[in-house]
Amino acid sequence: MALSKIGSDAIVNDAIGPNQLDETANYTFTGTVAGAGGVNTPAFRASRNVTQNTTDFVQTKVNYPDIVFDTASSYNTSTSTYTIPSGQGGKYFVYACVRCNGDIDSEVFDLAIRVNNSYAIGYSANQYRYTSNYVAGVLNLSAGDALTVYVFLGNNIVLRDESGANYFGAYKIIE
Repeated sequence: MALSKIGSDAIVNDAIGPNQLDETANYTFTGTVAGAGGVNTPAFRASRNVTQNTTDFVQTKVNYPDIVFDTASSYNTSTSTYTIPSGQGGKYFVYACVRCNGDIDSEVFDLAIRVNNSYAIGYSANQYRYTSNYVAGVLNLSAGDALTVYVFLGNNIVLRDESGANYFGAYKIIE
């Protein structure tokens, strides 16, 4: 048996009913569809636009005193700590960046994100006078977990005052 090509003249308009291809005429959407998309909240981003001195070869907490956004009001500017809100445990994408100045090239520059003051994600590199370090990853966090950022720097290095190059943030991943 041979198949023939069906042309548009063979399809009868309104064969099923009026506006059969215009779904907006058939359905009124007033809610949400379960499992179709979502939002990556809670989320926050903080920055720093002031110079911060560090102590040579000592873990130093990085201060990010400026909130860019905080959907759950869980970032504490006085401690530069983000605490996972109640009922919001799960997987989070976390990230941090620091820009620094040093007196000489090839100094130590370690950047780490801590959870409850324990090392969670880090990056280590040599510092070349004007350098940015970025660290990011996915962490499985529980409500009440506290996120902070620490640096470990060599001789006479200061954290620069550029808010675009000094930031710390996280957002919950939709699962």
